[in-house]
Amino acid sequence: LPSESRRKGQRLFPIGRLDLESQGLVLLTNDGRLADAMLQPRHKQEKEYIVAVRPPLSPEKIADLEAGVVISTVQQRGGQENNEKTKPCTVQVLKGTNRTYHHAGEVQELRFVLCEGRNRQIRKMVNNVGSQVVSLERVRHGIVDLGKLPSGAAAAICGDDLERLLETKRKLQRNAGGKHKRHTRR
Repeated sequence: LPSESRRKGQRLFPIGRLDLESQGLVLLTNDGRLADAMLQPRHKQEKEYIVAVRPPLSPEKIADLEAGVVISTVQQRGGQENNEKTKPCTVQVLKGTNRTYHHAGEVQELRFVLCEGRNRQIRKMVNNVGSQVVSLERVRHGIVDLGKLPSGAAAAICGDDLERLLETKRKLQRNAGGKHKRHTRR
């Protein structure tokens, strides 16, 4: 992490998570309210992924994914099992990318844009329509884009990007109707 984000005693909050087999953008912040605002499902923060699947999906199966499919997930807090249809999302077939995959068989590359983030959601959705995820990379969360940042690297968000992110936080908090509690020490 950049040295300015490792100040002694400073707490970092993750904005979302990735499973062990996935890669890509993970946001960390020292602003707990920003993390809360961006993680609230009612705010519908888009998350974008590049996903390679095998075997390739038909247009009908892609339409099924976009409309939502029933998957089973366990809530992180409380451990309650949930069998519900996923919310509608966007799934596009990507053509002519320069990525290579070291797997047998034909691989199809897709762009998923979701507004929810259930545990292993994309993997379960793809399995539901008869295919398998070969590779999954988060490339965007809200307004923050991975860009050309190499795997394993970290970068501070600053300048115009930081201002846009803080403005997003303010909008999300206004839309929440000021429901954030202030914690004070007595």
